[in-house]
Amino acid sequence: MIPDKRMCKLVTHIKRKPELRNLDSMYVAQRLQDRIESYPRAIVKLEHENSYSRVLRCKEVRAMIKDVRAELRHNYGMFKNNKSHKVHRFLNRLAEKLEDIDIFSEESIYFHKQLLRCHKSTKERLDDYSRLYSELFNITGRPRAILDLGCGINPLSFVFMGLKSVEYTAVELAKQDCDLMELYFNMAGDNCRGKVLQMDLSEEIGFPEAEVCFLFKILDVLESQKRGISRTLLNTIESDWIVVSFATRTLSGKEICSERRWFKELLEEYDYDTLELDNEIFYIICNRALP
Repeated sequence: MIPDKRMCKLVTHIKRKPELRNLDSMYVAQRLQDRIESYPRAIVKLEHENSYSRVLRCKEVRAMIKDVRAELRHNYGMFKNNKSHKVHRFLNRLAEKLEDIDIFSEESIYFHKQLLRCHKSTKERLDDYSRLYSELFNITGRPRAILDLGCGINPLSFVFMGLKSVEYTAVELAKQDCDLMELYFNMAGDNCRGKVLQMDLSEEIGFPEAEVCFLFKILDVLESQKRGISRTLLNTIESDWIVVSFATRTLSGKEICSERRWFKELLEEYDYDTLELDNEIFYIICNRALP
């Protein structure tokens, strides 16, 4: 049995990389636990070696740590960019401005754009957000309640939705992004009445009802962790519409040629429309009985 203190030290060590330091420790521990059985020599070293420094010098322990970090970067770290550290500064400036200006004003939207540039996925959508939401809501209707799963900082795009008042539930794993969204919802007030839930979507099921649910670029990540989780999620979500998106190009710009047969099989159970941007395809899925 590997001592709990040693596992805690390993989690801390894995999170030393700047792009991973804000991840929830329980999530990192779970990813470590999922991988550790593939490294039997690492288990022996962790159980019986008294010196932790010698544990870290073990070749198989180092390989395991590298493997876990690679998974975490794929699942979360790759979406951060070199402006992520500026987000608090931009958010503070937006908070100051909103004391005197309307949230939909040109100056407010300027600061929203600066914030959305701090995350790679939202930066990619920045020039298309208005078109995206206009076309989405032409199909779904203008929602009064939105559920955003694996949201990152996407709730900041609220100003492009053309909605004057909405109940917004943001679900995210990373504590840093959860804290940011709490701050933002407090600033937005009655325009965007928000609630933030910190959850691991691969482990926890059960969400508030909504009219529209966003699952932007998250199902590929979840399926890589737990095959079949997408079907469970879609069956659990209580909303009239579910909007699922996938990247069509990598973050470096290369075209993605994945067939995603597992998702095509899921779609056979629903009526849906599609919308395609330069780097992303959206499936607007009807999740209610049609008249």
